[in-house]
Amino acid sequence: GQRKQARDIWRTIEIDLGAYIRSEGIQTLLAAVLLGLGYWLLGSRYATLLALIGALAWLIPVVGAPLAVILPLLMGLLTSVQLSLVTSVYTLIVLFALQVWVEPRLFRRKWDNPIVTLVILLAMADAFGLVGIIAAPPLSAVCQILWNLLFSNRLASGAATQVSDLRERHSRLWTTIGEMEEQPRP
Repeated sequence: GQRKQARDIWRTIEIDLGAYIRSEGIQTLLAAVLLGLGYWLLGSRYATLLALIGALAWLIPVVGAPLAVILPLLMGLLTSVQLSLVTSVYTLIVLFALQVWVEPRLFRRKWDNPIVTLVILLAMADAFGLVGIIAAPPLSAVCQILWNLLFSNRLASGAATQVSDLRERHSRLWTTIGEMEEQPRP
């Protein structure tokens, strides 16, 4: 029984984590292409570099999107204020589109607790630096999948069972206490 449960957990993690990694990879490629093309059309000097850095920053949860917006803003300020603002707004639009329209179509999260992701992100960043920051979201996904498979279902079904037979257990307890020859200890 435990072997079957372990195999099912492994398969679920493999499928969900694979879908998550594929989703992030496709989003990163789309971000690189869209940002690079947009920066090039807008006339940015370092379109390819900004697009690659923005796409890689997109992989970093919580702080990745602000980093992807700030860099074109700063680089644009070296040439013109107007270019700086336009490239930053364009970056925001592309990242927003990826988050709102592309990600839900590529990967439907059955689990998503940003607090768990943030805590794991902070611990991994402290322990392993940039590699830990990039590895934190998949680790968070695995932890949340394990929690859902091992504990959430058990707690929900156990609570329903306990509520449904609470009166029966209560009456059995009082019957047992009544049949005792001596007073029960407190």
